[in-house]
Amino acid sequence: MTLEKLLEDETLQDLTIINQKADLGRDVSSVESTETPDVVAYVSVNSLIITTAMVYKDDQERLCELILRLNAMPCAGLAIKLGRFVDKLDRKVIETADSVGFPLIRIPMCRTLGNVYHNLLSIIWESENKDLIDALNIQKKFYNLIIHGISLKRLVKVLGTTIRKHVLIIDRFGEICGCCQTSEYENRIAVRLIRKIDKDNSEYIRKAVPASGKEKETVVQIYPIKSVNRNSHFLLIFDREGNSAISAFVMEEIILILGMHFYKNLFMYLNEMRTRDSFLQIMLKDSKEEHWSHQQILALGQEHGLRHSDYYRVVLGRFRTAEVQKFHMVQLLRREEEYILVYDYLKRKIRTCFQENIVVLPDISHWRYMLLIQEKSVDLRRALDEICHTVESSFQKQMVFSYGNDAYDMGTTTASYWEAAEIFQNLEDCPEEYIFTYKPQNIMELLKGISGVRIDEVCRRMLKELAFPADEMNRELKKTLKAYLDCHCSIMETANRLYLHRNTVRYRIKKCEEIMGNDLSDSQYCFQLQLCLILSDM
Repeated sequence: MTLEKLLEDETLQDLTIINQKADLGRDVSSVESTETPDVVAYVSVNSLIITTAMVYKDDQERLCELILRLNAMPCAGLAIKLGRFVDKLDRKVIETADSVGFPLIRIPMCRTLGNVYHNLLSIIWESENKDLIDALNIQKKFYNLIIHGISLKRLVKVLGTTIRKHVLIIDRFGEICGCCQTSEYENRIAVRLIRKIDKDNSEYIRKAVPASGKEKETVVQIYPIKSVNRNSHFLLIFDREGNSAISAFVMEEIILILGMHFYKNLFMYLNEMRTRDSFLQIMLKDSKEEHWSHQQILALGQEHGLRHSDYYRVVLGRFRTAEVQKFHMVQLLRREEEYILVYDYLKRKIRTCFQENIVVLPDISHWRYMLLIQEKSVDLRRALDEICHTVESSFQKQMVFSYGNDAYDMGTTTASYWEAAEIFQNLEDCPEEYIFTYKPQNIMELLKGISGVRIDEVCRRMLKELAFPADEMNRELKKTLKAYLDCHCSIMETANRLYLHRNTVRYRIKKCEEIMGNDLSDSQYCFQLQLCLILSDM
């Protein structure tokens, strides 16, 4: 209950506010009656102190000190029976109280402290009893909603209607998850406030937002919500002038219930991630299954957004400082929660910007995220800039992303993945960069990105049955042909390299020419044969 609400009771109408700048929005949780100078040592937070100020009658300078100490606790205010020992408060006392907004209240001479004390307590107890009943009713109502799987957006609307306030929930990335009756102005205020606060160390915050245009002055209450052991979301309640306050009992229940909702969601996200991670291992051929064809992988991946394309490219992301601990699937600690929250944010952001052109998959054992691009025209750079900035401001950790080479069918995406992964081994060489592209070390690495279907087609057309020989004779012919081309079509050098007689080499080369239907006198044709021999071995 606020001090303003408490003093509105008809039994307390004769208690008046002494200082003009008193903050009457302070909560009052208890009442203390005392005449001792060391009152600060034993009164509780948010107490309203009533006194005759007997010990300060000859030294009101000490009363200024008491006001500052009570304000720092904080206490709700100081109610003084003037005329008993202190007839009038010094101007300095009132100025001190006004400087910190500390309420000073006059108790008239006709009232005894005992009478005022019991009046105040009875009002507070009656209010707390009502608040407790309200809290229990809200607990029952919202527990039932969560058990029945209500969505967060719907839950927030029910919450706003129940407490008759403008409310919204925003995650630590600054994304609004649900709102009830809030205006665009209030939404902008919410995002701005959350981006500025210390998200891990914040407790309850109360901010006054000045009037702007048609909008009235607003008080915003910010409540952090924990899912495991860190603030994952924030509940913001907008109080316009004249709106009634919400009891602490009710708010405790609301925050507890919302925390349960996000805790449940965290494990739902994890279950989804485990399924998608299993699919990623199949893509990377790390599964215990003996073999998965490209068609099978595409069929399995349809539910994750995978589609047939003539272009793929892998982008990997992770925090710059690699996590070395094993990921705990059952007991989620701070690092696991962080990984899951970033995955959910990354997936939402990518889906919003690129729809189904990019598939986001978790690489859990490596604490990485894989973004599989499925459209050549996709440009990720601007989105990755925003993601890096948002994640760093949310967790004070820098993310890095690495691009593998282009791939042209499902079979060559694995090479793109490992190229992107290789970049992470040398991050210390580029401390200022956060987006990297794989640079091939030689011409052979460029050939890895060629479609397996195209390789098969060209090699069979050029080499015929020597492309992928099934019998020992053709394997020996292919070996001789390769050595002959490497030796610049010299019979003698080929014979020396293979430890064969020159006539044997001549016979085998003649046989190769018959199989391929062409002689080896054209240097351009020989060069193409050399490439096909390399590609067929790959």
